[in-house]
Amino acid sequence: MLKNTIFATNYVRMKKSFIFLFVSLLIMAFSSCRPEGNLPAIDVVDDSISCTITPHCSYALVNCRNLSTSIVIDTCYIKYSTNDSLNNGKVHLLSHINDTTSSDTIPSLTPGMTYYYTILVYDLTGPQSTDTFSFQTLFRQYPRVVTDTLYKTNNDTLLSVTGLYTFDDETPITEWGFQWSIDNANFETIRVVNDTACTDSLSMGMQQFDTIIPFHSCTTYVRAYAVNEEGTGFGAVKVYEFEGPKAITNEISNIKETTCTLSGTIQEGVPADRYQVKEKGFCISTNPNPTVNDMKYPSGVTGWGAYESEATGLEAGNDYYARAYAILKSLANGQETTIYSDEDQPFSTIQSFMVTFDYELIPDSRIVLLMGDVIGDAPWTIALKGFAWVEQTDPSQTEPGMPSYNDIQQCGSGFGYFEYLKDDFVPGTRYFVAAVAISGDKQTWKVSDWKIVSVE
Repeated sequence: MLKNTIFATNYVRMKKSFIFLFVSLLIMAFSSCRPEGNLPAIDVVDDSISCTITPHCSYALVNCRNLSTSIVIDTCYIKYSTNDSLNNGKVHLLSHINDTTSSDTIPSLTPGMTYYYTILVYDLTGPQSTDTFSFQTLFRQYPRVVTDTLYKTNNDTLLSVTGLYTFDDETPITEWGFQWSIDNANFETIRVVNDTACTDSLSMGMQQFDTIIPFHSCTTYVRAYAVNEEGTGFGAVKVYEFEGPKAITNEISNIKETTCTLSGTIQEGVPADRYQVKEKGFCISTNPNPTVNDMKYPSGVTGWGAYESEATGLEAGNDYYARAYAILKSLANGQETTIYSDEDQPFSTIQSFMVTFDYELIPDSRIVLLMGDVIGDAPWTIALKGFAWVEQTDPSQTEPGMPSYNDIQQCGSGFGYFEYLKDDFVPGTRYFVAAVAISGDKQTWKVSDWKIVSVE
């Protein structure tokens, strides 16, 4: 960062005076700023000079240089004023440096003000003047500050930070340092005192300083500051992103009526070796953002990395939300912390198919019409549907157990209505009868309510 200055350089050509009266008037006008004694005869009428104005807040540096190789400047003045007519302007003699250069400081200027000026050079014929030009002094302002570097030291509890500030002689820096926060709002100040780096000037008007600040294993916001009599200047906020351990919910697969398989990952984060994984798994709820207080399915394994859990006891056709969790134990103090994946993963269990049963006794016969219906939809497929019956041997028995595959009177496959005419029930005997349907993978069986059927 360069010193806070503005360089206004004007290259101007001296104007030759052809009329003696005009020269005389100029002499009268500026006689009060001429030095005592006679000026040397220097012919500068047709030659050029350059004038460089370096404005500050309350003063300006002036440097005039002769651009001619054949003329030697001996005396040079600057006339300046806050109005462009230069009425009642002040005249300042520039110090003679060498045969080509004159320079000096114009003091007691007003900050933030525009000044108009002309350069005067004398020879035996009188003063010669440039055109009128202008410059503006600087406004007094807060220090300009840069938050330079921010990084974690080898000590996991400290961050190193460097800053830069600009200064000038008129508004010295009285305090500098850093402010840090973990929420980018409530900043705490660390004042840098007697820092040796503050005495090393990197370039004109710029100083570097540094320190270390505490690190709390979370995202930290840091900014440099400096103070002068005008107020406090701040550098831009820099952020050290703490990459803590992270839980990630990956894929939910093998979703069925009441079960599913969940997979996830627990990442260690940076800095490492700060925690150990005591438990990891998944939590599920019918509401978003489930916690371990809802349905919890630990994976049974510990450590960082990928894992799976099997969720059971769900309800068919229900909407759920799942997310990974991990219980971490601090290696520093033993404190336990539960983390969750940032986003939960919605899923729905499969709506089960169902089968219904009814029957009808055919009048004046011993024939019974058994009627069934398989109700459902994809992704289910029905490999077999039919009826099962078993004799009620005990009057107190309410229903039999699950029929075996060989006990089923098969009536086809697929969803929909089906029927069977049963004509060999023994008269006076009571039978349990039900409709049965088996899924395409033969893993899911559905049996209707059992009904008691008898013929006379």
